[in-house]
Amino acid sequence: MAITGFIGLGIMGRGMASRLARSRTQDQVLLVYNRTRSVAESFAKEINRAGVANVQVAASAKDVVMAASVTYSMLSTPEACDSVFNCDSGVLAGLKAVPSTEPAKVLVDAATVTADQMRRMANATEQAGHMFLEAPVSGSKVPAEQGQLIFLCAGHKEVFKRVRPDLEGDGAMGKRAFHLGEVGAGSEMKLAINGMMGTLLASYAEAATLVEASGLNEQDFASIVSLGAMASPMFSLKASAIQDRKFTAADAHFPLKHALKDLRLAQALSIEKSSPVPLIEAAEALYAKANNAGFGDADFSAIAAMSSKDEGGSLYRMGARSSSVQAQQEKHKAAVAAEASCINANMKLMKKSEPQWRRCE
Repeated sequence: MAITGFIGLGIMGRGMASRLARSRTQDQVLLVYNRTRSVAESFAKEINRAGVANVQVAASAKDVVMAASVTYSMLSTPEACDSVFNCDSGVLAGLKAVPSTEPAKVLVDAATVTADQMRRMANATEQAGHMFLEAPVSGSKVPAEQGQLIFLCAGHKEVFKRVRPDLEGDGAMGKRAFHLGEVGAGSEMKLAINGMMGTLLASYAEAATLVEASGLNEQDFASIVSLGAMASPMFSLKASAIQDRKFTAADAHFPLKHALKDLRLAQALSIEKSSPVPLIEAAEALYAKANNAGFGDADFSAIAAMSSKDEGGSLYRMGARSSSVQAQQEKHKAAVAAEASCINANMKLMKKSEPQWRRCE
């Protein structure tokens, strides 16, 4: 009997495992493990009741990788990945316990962690005699449920070809899978993308707040954005929550605390690569403030709460190099006044037909 493994049934993993289960037949087992066993049992009951697959619950991650030919893992944080991979009943222990007479196992890790952490897991897997594919995803809860994820893979090209039917295509977990090179490349691409995503949503929330403060209709704003060059599925999905200012953990498709984690990982990558990311730095400060204010478990659209007039937390004011709200406002006013003075002086020179120009500093 063919067995596929899946570790981690959180916000992302549950949707992914559901897609994987529904692509199997009754004679193909999906063996699942979650650190909270009741979550795995609930998942198995739901899928098995539908009669579309044969889902079984394992007692440990070790049991999953020992039994399955291919195991997918989707855990939420670097700490969770490290724990499940390295604990006594974890992934690595299972890989080492596989008899040498059995075919090599395949581990596909879809978490968002650093490139170095992915490389450590890949090296440990290969030293144990097995194969590893890095496969972080672009997408959140709904794309996971609908099979619309984008897989950013790196590692063994043959392994990628082998598991690709699970990653993209009809009935698969995603709509597209890229192979980006050696292990680490997938994580680096993911951090660049999520760094941009967090910054873009903060910018959208700030603009929406400016629209509200100007007495304009936020629904009109959302419609105008959706019809122009800046149209984005993310903006369309988050517009309603940002407009209503309703942010709860129950509605979280991508928790704000995870967005903050990714922004910080992107900053660490920028330092490693000597590639400055001032906008990501500014956004990170804003997300950190939202997390400290109690919005960590809410959807990351809760960043809009930090852009309100009451919070006074725009990207401009929250930038890493800012001193205080008042100081920045005064500096901005002075710069605007100086620019206006320079423009007026140049207009007078033009009227006199003098070929002299003042440079606006």
